[in-house]
Amino acid sequence: MLKQWLRKPFGVLLLVTLVVVLGLHQPAPAQVSDQTVPGASAAIALPFNADTDSTTLLPPDLSQSDAPYGDSRVVIGADERRPVLTREFPWVAMGRLEWQIQGEAISTCTATLIGPSAILTNSHCLILPLQDGSGDLVDTFIEPGDYRGLIADNADLRLKLVFKPSLIEGIALDEAEIISYETGWSTNYMVEKDDWAVLRLADALGDYYGYMG
Repeated sequence: MLKQWLRKPFGVLLLVTLVVVLGLHQPAPAQVSDQTVPGASAAIALPFNADTDSTTLLPPDLSQSDAPYGDSRVVIGADERRPVLTREFPWVAMGRLEWQIQGEAISTCTATLIGPSAILTNSHCLILPLQDGSGDLVDTFIEPGDYRGLIADNADLRLKLVFKPSLIEGIALDEAEIISYETGWSTNYMVEKDDWAVLRLADALGDYYGYMG
């Protein structure tokens, strides 16, 4: 029946017309919403600091790679996470921030080199489980002005805040102690949008490992 219908001039003309019309049809572009998401935090305007704000540095003796697993690019998922196993930039500029007592880490966070001797992390990483007057452990936010008060004269009991760049399977080739920091939080102010902290290192690890400005 279809073959007989196509033999007719009118049927052929109608079929060609439909093909041309359908081929030229393009779906209308989706409309992009310009509405602000309710409850979203506004961007934070931070003052420029010449000591910590800079362009990204890739040291000349370091290679660069987009593959944190060494030979392939990995998308981190809920159940398919893989460790970073390369010492190439930018992965070497990322590392672990540790609160240590007698060389043992009691609390850790991730941090990233953003200058020769500066790293970026979160304010909540400066919360420690410390004993209160009753001997119970209480999560306590350590403000910059209180940090030096936690440093004991006895080296065996000294509480240190240390950054280890390019940590692979728990091993870092270098580390540097934190000597000061600035935070977006305070004891009476802990708002998520200001959960940032910039820490100054005793050594300029960024000159060797590079940093992200």
